[in-house]
Amino acid sequence: MQMLQSTSREDTFDPNATGSHEEFWVFSQVSQWGSNWVYSDYDYLRKVRSIACIIRQTGLKNKHSPRMVHYAQMLIWRFYLKEKVENYSETEIIDAALESAAHLLETHSARDTSRDPSGGQARATNSDQFKQHFRLVRSLDFNIRIKHPSEYIPLFTSSQFTSRLYQLAECIISDSFISPCCLLHPPIRVAEGAVIMAAGMMNQPGVVTPKSAKSISFIKDMKFYYNLK
Repeated sequence: MQMLQSTSREDTFDPNATGSHEEFWVFSQVSQWGSNWVYSDYDYLRKVRSIACIIRQTGLKNKHSPRMVHYAQMLIWRFYLKEKVENYSETEIIDAALESAAHLLETHSARDTSRDPSGGQARATNSDQFKQHFRLVRSLDFNIRIKHPSEYIPLFTSSQFTSRLYQLAECIISDSFISPCCLLHPPIRVAEGAVIMAAGMMNQPGVVTPKSAKSISFIKDMKFYYNLK
């Protein structure tokens, strides 16, 4: 099984890379989901989003890297696209997603720090955890290197793009991982859209250098997500 390898300068900015690993998923914006798309069911969407939010909280508590948290969240959205929430233990899936993300980044195991045992939820056995981990990693194509939107931010910014704007763009990117936007849009378009949104929020449109209109779909999706109750 091919794990994530270190990237070189030449392959860092790959406009064809997709966070979802499957180009055909990038078929429409969130606000136009069809009934055959499982996340068009808002109740189901909210259930999975709550799990993605727990992963964010767990990552903050255990000081996991943002990228590890984001990959774990992406695995969750990918997994529950194929599997039903009610069929699996939430604790086991969260542990497995964090463990899988750690492997993707070739970092230390997250198994012992992924969940707080004092939270009242029983920890998964090693056997059960391995099974869930296997289900998650098997759903990914390890021959396609995962890219992260943050890698592409410099492509769309000028020298006047401040650290505050950069942080805001990073926050928007982070928010895309607690919605299926991380699956639907290639990382390069997520970055472009996040930069444009950040500049717009700060009323500084002149500090960005958009390269296409393709990020408009991502921006519309994120506005749709932000407006969800």
